[in-house]
Amino acid sequence: MKQILLMIAVVVVGCGKKEAPKPQVKAKALQTTEKPDKELTEEEKKFIGEYERKSKDGVTSKYVLLKNGAFEGYRGDDKAMQLWLDSKWKIVDGEIRVKIVSIREWVWRINEDGSITYIAEIWKDGQNKERTDVSKEEQSTYIKIK
Repeated sequence: MKQILLMIAVVVVGCGKKEAPKPQVKAKALQTTEKPDKELTEEEKKFIGEYERKSKDGVTSKYVLLKNGAFEGYRGDDKAMQLWLDSKWKIVDGEIRVKIVSIREWVWRINEDGSITYIAEIWKDGQNKERTDVSKEEQSTYIKIK
């Protein structure tokens, strides 16, 4: 009888379903200690920070330009696509370029108010690069929040 009561107690206590805590996604510290692949220029250092926008469907997207040249992307509470884990950013010809994967770069215009606007993509095919500008309707502006 003791064994039956013990088994019931184990089942009742051990099977209690706990709700898993919602993951809190936060950007790496902007002052990360990871050694950069290359030193950022003074111009690039001005753009270290977090940029955010709210989409038409009400979901907040955040992009983070880190001081070690790394890039992070978030949508809502979830870290964005795993492809972005090794992404890097730099300034080329007055535009911010984020290398998403080895064959694709995003291009952002730097606005006078410190915000950035997604304006183009560059696809690399072997030695050739093809830039495709984004239509005005598809462009999105991110406001610097930190």
